[in-house]
Amino acid sequence: HAHGHVDLPGGRIHKSENLFDALRRELAEELNCTEFTFDERPLFSWYWHNEHNDTGILGIAFRVSPKKLTDLRNIEDEELLWVSKEELPALDFVGGHRPYYLHYLPKYLDK
Repeated sequence: HAHGHVDLPGGRIHKSENLFDALRRELAEELNCTEFTFDERPLFSWYWHNEHNDTGILGIAFRVSPKKLTDLRNIEDEELLWVSKEELPALDFVGGHRPYYLHYLPKYLDK
């Protein structure tokens, strides 16, 4: 949860990183997840324009398979929330991500 809203784990790419280094770092930082496999082909991507400060966000979602689900925990003191695709429409997603999450996530939760 991000200030009462729901969001996927993620973050920014640092100048010294490539996309996959950032993915590894963010998973370790946010979920204590250091042992995992992932498909290098993105599941989906989206662009969101923040009119408040005239910036843009390019979101890229990957399928990640942690080796141990029991080790996952949110290091940033935010609650982890596990939901089914039927529960997605009731969630209060952060920012302008809601339409993208509701459009794309259900397609990939069954795969």
